[in-house]
Amino acid sequence: MTKNFNDRVTLREEKGRAQEEMLNDVVFRRRIPLGRQWAIDNIVESEIVEGIAMDVMEKLNHVYVGDLDEQIRKFKQLAVLQDQYYKAIPVFDNLEIYRATVRRITELEMERSIRLLRLTPDMLPYVGNFKSH
Repeated sequence: MTKNFNDRVTLREEKGRAQEEMLNDVVFRRRIPLGRQWAIDNIVESEIVEGIAMDVMEKLNHVYVGDLDEQIRKFKQLAVLQDQYYKAIPVFDNLEIYRATVRRITELEMERSIRLLRLTPDMLPYVGNFKSH
């Protein structure tokens, strides 16, 4: 318990020092002649704009597949249960239900891969009508 308390105190001291250094930096900049201050502000501003642009580009390049991941996870859980049910009651209908679920998992995984690769329908004429093209 003492170690955690000491860690927290040390962390607060470090944050305080960092804030103080940042404040000193701001005060130092205000003492710079106007021409140099403009150059420093432009550098800082351009770095901020560049950072925002990089974030936007990263988000545009990101493909969301969380909805498919969730569906795949649920269908896999269902397939495990259906397999157990088939093994408990080995009827052909139970096996067909299990196989249909496995086929649906495969379709969802294929759709996920197509979405991640950003393939267009003309690149995959043999693939069925997936919603994510």
